[in-house]
Amino acid sequence: MVQYIVNIENNLNNDNLDVHCLEYTKRYIDYGSHHLLKNANYSITLKTSPLSHIRIITCTLTCFINCNTTIGFTAFLGRPNFIDNKCGGRHCFFKLEDDEIYLYNIEKTKYEKYMMWWNNSSLKEFK
Repeated sequence: MVQYIVNIENNLNNDNLDVHCLEYTKRYIDYGSHHLLKNANYSITLKTSPLSHIRIITCTLTCFINCNTTIGFTAFLGRPNFIDNKCGGRHCFFKLEDDEIYLYNIEKTKYEKYMMWWNNSSLKEFK
């Protein structure tokens, strides 16, 4: 069995964050909803083996005070391409900023853009 960790950090400037993650494998797992204050984090630890079903964890992130936005994303995909090329190992560290969701790249030892996080203030800039 190999152990993996998915970690989500709230690094929004002035907002709290709700995180709700679900796992889809042979069975469905609801990890529940978690409220994160600024600079707080939430982690999921999972164990898998090469012979087990492919594990997929999706998370929904909701902020309320400044952005009033909800977005979903894939936090873990039990395939070598995702594990090796995205997470870069057994730890998937996500950091939510006001503009983007960042994923830590272990090989490059830095956070890289994973996907856009559109909030109300950024939408106004493009109108």
